[in-house]
Amino acid sequence: MKMVWHTKLLEELQNILELNDMLLIETIARRSKIQGFGCFTTADIKVGTKVWEYTPEYDRTFTGSEFESLPPTLKDHFTRYAYIDKTTMKYIYCSDNAKYFNHAETPNIKDSDTGEFSVAIRDIKAGEELTCNYNDFFFGLSIDGNECVPDKFMCKTD
Repeated sequence: MKMVWHTKLLEELQNILELNDMLLIETIARRSKIQGFGCFTTADIKVGTKVWEYTPEYDRTFTGSEFESLPPTLKDHFTRYAYIDKTTMKYIYCSDNAKYFNHAETPNIKDSDTGEFSVAIRDIKAGEELTCNYNDFFFGLSIDGNECVPDKFMCKTD
């Protein structure tokens, strides 16, 4: 009986993870060799293809004070899955599988200069994990005098 329950739970979790409403390509979230979960494409993608687009009605934006006022469990979640937009200095939480983009020194996608969309910077094969370089978000970024750290997706605080 326990096995049936676990199987149903895993099926439900898989269905949830397959949702990717605002990504512009088909993806699936699954375990990553890089870190935790990753976002994987289900079809080949050509270089230059727009893969993600910021959508204010769907992606959640937080000011620093809004972020600080979150309950600890939500704050922990957004610390892992949100990023700081260098142009607005606000936290952005992608509500789709884009939140699972992992870091790579040689990524296969890159954000536009405005941060409003991401494009494939090389051909990407079906089944490949989509990666970005976190340094593009955080290099030289400081919020309230605190240095931001790419591998933590947050800023150091004293």
